Amino acid sequence: MAVLGQGEPFEVLRAEFTHNPKYGYRVSNALSARLIVADLYASVSSDEQQLRYTRALSGITFVDIRDMFSTIFDRLPLSLLDEGWFLRNLPRSRTSYDVLKRMMDIVLAFPLALVSLVLYPFVALAIKADDGGPVFITQERVGKGGKPLHIYKFRSMSESDVGNQVLKSKAHVTRVGSFLRKSRIDELPQLWSVVKGDLSLVGPRPELPALAAVYSKQIPHYDVRHVIKPGLSGWAQIYHEHHPHHGTAIHETKEKLSYDLFYIKNRSFILDLKIALKTLKILVSFVGR
Repeated sequence: MAVLGQGEPFEVLRAEFTHNPKYGYRVSNALSARLIVADLYASVSSDEQQLRYTRALSGITFVDIRDMFSTIFDRLPLSLLDEGWFLRNLPRSRTSYDVLKRMMDIVLAFPLALVSLVLYPFVALAIKADDGGPVFITQERVGKGGKPLHIYKFRSMSESDVGNQVLKSKAHVTRVGSFLRKSRIDELPQLWSVVKGDLSLVGPRPELPALAAVYSKQIPHYDVRHVIKPGLSGWAQIYHEHHPHHGTAIHETKEKLSYDLFYIKNRSFILDLKIALKTLKILVSFVGR
């Protein structure tokens, strides 16, 4: 296999195939390769295009770098996505999928929301005994189409995070809050937002407006994650290992966006169900952030 191209996505892919033999490929030069990974949408000379065509007719397989990268890493290489890619891949209205997704939200979220009410008195007592502060917090987040929405959580910090850098230095996670975050119990009230329809069970996590404003300016195509309804959990929450928390984190958010865009491109009822069930497993096993 040959990987033709320069830049971070190509180097990451070369390193993965070179150091991980599980894929069954050996990186070689283009002349001896039977599989060639390249940027098939990049402009090339007519001679190069003819050469590729001739080699394809001889049995050599060409794969676009975006497809190979997403297959291997479950995310998309942001540096290779341009306006043309988004025009080809932005989600279109699919009535049957939208109906199934909404049905899944209600069928799964409503029973979970009812059962979770059993925990509310115990969580409330623990929070009050810890520091005497309020039990719940309300936060404004950025929803579908960039419109504001409000989510509700059990309070886990000494002060509510609104994305303010000054507040960040003052706020801290409480003792009870640490457990609530690890078990994700702090997010149980958001199940009612799913039932109401403000959130979906699965989708990009909604961001604080102050942080979203920064990311929109500094990260290309960041606002694309707002074209669908945000979710209680999502592809990035499951597979992205370095979640940004409480303050701007440009590099981590870029990587998180690459997972969000993978989901937006590939979303389906089966994928949503897979994410929902995996999230439920995490909740039950008390494995969280």
